[in-house]
Amino acid sequence: MNASRLARLERLLHPSAWRFLFLTATDPALDRLYSVLRHEKRADLARHPFPRFTVPAVEYLGERLRDGSRVLEWGAGFSTIWFKNHGCVTNTVEHDPGWHATVRSHIEPPSWIELRALGPAYATPVESITDYDAIVIDGRMRAECARFVAGQIRSGLHKPGTMVVFDDTNRPRYRDAVRELRSLATDQETFAGTSTTVLDKLTTIFSFA
Repeated sequence: MNASRLARLERLLHPSAWRFLFLTATDPALDRLYSVLRHEKRADLARHPFPRFTVPAVEYLGERLRDGSRVLEWGAGFSTIWFKNHGCVTNTVEHDPGWHATVRSHIEPPSWIELRALGPAYATPVESITDYDAIVIDGRMRAECARFVAGQIRSGLHKPGTMVVFDDTNRPRYRDAVRELRSLATDQETFAGTSTTVLDKLTTIFSFA
């Protein structure tokens, strides 16, 4: 068994993981999440959006985002609509034409969702991240997107207090990108747990002064 699988098994067997699963299964506050899981069609899911970050990460964001917060997001989906429903202005980059059309039908100005093919332009959709309160790295080319964000932060082209949401930071291929953002961050919260599709995963939220 390789090291990453062993680490995942250790997390699953830890008593705190089972306690979390029990509390999650019996918490009435999560009834909405379970209603999402009962839907199968994309149209139904769009009417009942819940981001695919870990549940604690979604709660963390819900407590900090405000009406009018601006979000730059790689990877359109249920989070895009969830941000809109929370009063955020979301600028989203998506590579898949079909999924782009599906999500776009639920977005109105001043939010926008842009179709970009995978390549250098996908990871650099804006000249500056200065206008954004939160940046979500949850699409393709996540390591390249993280490097773009890190370069912006090093150059001071960001708003003080900007949050960067990096989903699936448990994946080994993102290790270097996570390490680079961590070296620049003033604060970091990593949330373990379940999402609407995965039993055991990590979502990390970095903050920058």
